[in-house]
This record gives sequence, structure tokens and C-alpha cells, in this order.
Amino acid sequence: MPSLAVVRPPHSVTPEGFAPEWLVAQMPAGYRNRYEEIQRLSSEIKGMDRLGRLLWESGAPLQEAVQEAFAAMKADTAWLEGGTVLSVSLDSGRRLLIHVAGSDGPLERKSEAIATAFRTLQEATGKDDRTVLLTTGERDVPPKDRGDTVTADAHDLLRRMGVNVLPASTLFNIWMLSLTELNEARTCLDLLHGQDGGAFKIKAGK
Repeated sequence: MPSLAVVRPPHSVTPEGFAPEWLVAQMPAGYRNRYEEIQRLSSEIKGMDRLGRLLWESGAPLQEAVQEAFAAMKADTAWLEGGTVLSVSLDSGRRLLIHVAGSDGPLERKSEAIATAFRTLQEATGKDDRTVLLTTGERDVPPKDRGDTVTADAHDLLRRMGVNVLPASTLFNIWMLSLTELNEARTCLDLLHGQDGGAFKIKAGK
């Protein structure tokens, strides 16, 4: 019985190395169309994977995902204060100043993340700015099963300070909303800016 030939996709590693870039252009139109569609879908999946880091990552990968989420919602972003605060420009000079907590929650009242949020509020926040503490909570637990990302005492302090608490899972949900309803997602950012301290939540169904 004759053996079946193994067809390797373009650019895969073979004993001879990588297929040349010009190979795709030499192939039949049907091949090229499918190849380009696969490349497009692969790029979309990689982008979504990066945003998925909002739900489970920490450190620099989480910071990158936070910035990418706001950028995906058509907001201008830039890191301030040596890379510890993400400036998210909305419109009419309004900004969200996001500090990404460096440790899992629930964050205590005396945690470094809350101290940094307070310094941001005192030193970097203008009259049209809103300071936001982005928290992760229990990263090894599915979002629906997670508890509060800050303790009750910490939440009370942040509320009195006028600092909003934005769980990373909530930002993920707003980004998900933006995929089909960008205007509604932008409205969520407006509501986040308008809230004067405490935990930020979006309405059920959004």
C-alpha cells in the first residue's frame, strides 16, 4: 500500500530550513486565499490571548495587557512616573491614571499598592484626572469565583480618598464589550472617570 505524503505548511521548520517568503505567491489562488485567512485569524487569536492575560498574569505582562486593553478602546495611553502609572486620555482633557497593583489581593489598607495610589493622587492627579487602582485578586481562581480584591478597610479608605478600584477581570469584561459595542465600552470608561472612589462595577449584561 503506498504511503501518504506529508504536506508541510509554509514557513514550518524542516531539515532544509524555512520555506522562502515568495513561495505563497507561487501557489494557486485558493491556497493563497486560505493562507492569508489563516494568517489573519492567527493574528486575531494572538491579540486575544494577550488580552486574556488580564485574568491571570502579573508584573510586566499584566501592565502590557492593561495598556493594550485601553488602546483597543481607542484611548491614548502613556506610562508616567517611571512606568508605574498608566495615563489613559479620554476626551476634553480628562484622564484616568491607572496604577497596576504589584501583588495579589485582597489588598490590605497598608499595602504598597494603596500607598502608591495615594502618592499618585497627591502628586500626579490634576483637576480632570481620576486615580484608579487596578487589582488582580485571586489570579488562580476563575473570575466568577473570586472574592473582593481589596479588604473592607482598604475599600473604605480608597473610597474616602476618591480612588476607584478596578479589578482586572472587570477591565477584561469592558474590553470584551468593546469587541461588539465600542460606544458602550467607552461609556463604561466615562462612568469609571465619573465615579468618586470605591469599587467600580459594570451593569449585569454588559
